[in-house]
Amino acid sequence: MDGLCYYVPLRPFERELASKLTHILDQQEFGASVGEHPPFTTVFMAWKWASTVKNCLNDDLGEEQLEEEYGGDKSKAYDSFIHFLAHMGGNRQNLARAEDIRSANKDFLDQLGDRGISEVEVVPVDEDVEAWKTLSKVYHTFGRHWEHKDPLGNPRGSFDVWQLIRKFVLHWNWPENKVLIDRSLVCSPIFASVYNTVRRPLVTGTGSEDHSVQEMTDGVEKLEIQKRPKETKEWPEANAKTDEDGRITDAYLKFILRSIGQAPQIEDPRLYLHFIPWSDLTSVSAEFLRRSGFDLEVLSLQRDGIKEWTLWKPPNPGFSWNHHFHTEDEVFEYNILMNWPFPGHYFKSQILFAIKEIEETSFVSDLRNFWDSWNDCAVTQRGDNEPLLLLETLPGLRYRSRELNQDKAAALSYFRNLVEAHATNGLDVATVREIIGLETGYTPLFEHSLRVIPEEQLRDVQFNKPLGVGENGAVYGAKWRRPPGHLATTKGGEKEIDVVLKEVFPRAGTSEDPLKKLLKEGVLRLDVFNF
Repeated sequence: MDGLCYYVPLRPFERELASKLTHILDQQEFGASVGEHPPFTTVFMAWKWASTVKNCLNDDLGEEQLEEEYGGDKSKAYDSFIHFLAHMGGNRQNLARAEDIRSANKDFLDQLGDRGISEVEVVPVDEDVEAWKTLSKVYHTFGRHWEHKDPLGNPRGSFDVWQLIRKFVLHWNWPENKVLIDRSLVCSPIFASVYNTVRRPLVTGTGSEDHSVQEMTDGVEKLEIQKRPKETKEWPEANAKTDEDGRITDAYLKFILRSIGQAPQIEDPRLYLHFIPWSDLTSVSAEFLRRSGFDLEVLSLQRDGIKEWTLWKPPNPGFSWNHHFHTEDEVFEYNILMNWPFPGHYFKSQILFAIKEIEETSFVSDLRNFWDSWNDCAVTQRGDNEPLLLLETLPGLRYRSRELNQDKAAALSYFRNLVEAHATNGLDVATVREIIGLETGYTPLFEHSLRVIPEEQLRDVQFNKPLGVGENGAVYGAKWRRPPGHLATTKGGEKEIDVVLKEVFPRAGTSEDPLKKLLKEGVLRLDVFNF
């Protein structure tokens, strides 16, 4: 009996990135220099989502787990599998991809029937074959030689498509970049104070590698980089590591995991961090940017908290080259498919960077989270003996500020709200600032964090029957006709939900503006409300 196919499609933005890269590589006759490699399906299975789907299917629908966890109910096990995919990374960041995967395999359970999960083969959809051929060339030319395995975060060394393309483009365009990052960052005292680094020869194969591979790998050792633990503890000799049956004890297993967590391995920054020569940058003043109508406000940063700004012209248009901040796949997909960069990313056709001395930031100590929180950044130096400088885009600054002062959910919500506002032509409508009319002491925390609800979306406001009245204010019941959202995390059709409206009274005996009083409460409660 033939095996059963389970399809894992690329998301549209991944196809778009691969398609544009294919066009550029064809113009450069890149494919002619690449020798024969294993089938593209081999690279497909090294992809993060193909390998995750395969392993999770085997876990949830494997014979033992199926009986123990789901009582033999394959439908319940399959729903759990899809739910896990949607919530990988938290905050339902992969809901759209999980829906795509379910949709691509609508009749899977019927076709599976009584067959075992071992008969299922994870494969790409036909629409993605050409994209995978390009990604296979890129991976074999560059990706597999720099594979990074993290015992906790990525034990299989799988890759993400957009990250692979960014790394390839970086090294293809600037082959000297790895040496510049090595000299300026990896060999620096600040790096050595945070990480232990071991250099080993980079094994590239049998010597039949093509010219492109050699340009990207020659003369560079493989780095094993591990964060220095804050404290080193040894397992007490008197404590057993295994039980009577020879299995690792729970206590020793927790000790091992805690030790790994305290000293994580990080990906070699020469793979992904871009060194932009100072001569390629054009200094620009904050005053000039503001006069040009540019909004430089960042939550929790004083008006002049950033002393220097600079502009950089990327070599080509497109999101593979432009240091655009990636918050999550679906939002990045909207950026790419709509050809809409976040506000503040570009000044005309150039990318705007804030400049900070790298030692004044948490960038080096937080390198493990580069792809989650710092993926817009680059570095530069005025001269060989000058301090290393971090370049940050405005969207990246705004994300990290919210992540630091609130949490990741608040940071993600801010950019999801930006997308929703753009999708409904609402970026230029009345903002919280304009509605409230406060300038002195106003904080940008509220822009695209607090949602402005038009009056026409509210009905049945019960002003004559308040739910509660106190010395500080009154609360009224109402109904909000919430419009459907654009993203998977917000769509679902128009819904009418019960809400409460609060009227804030001025404090007795003071002239305090009740709106300011409301904003103070908003700062404390903003994280609670995610529309």
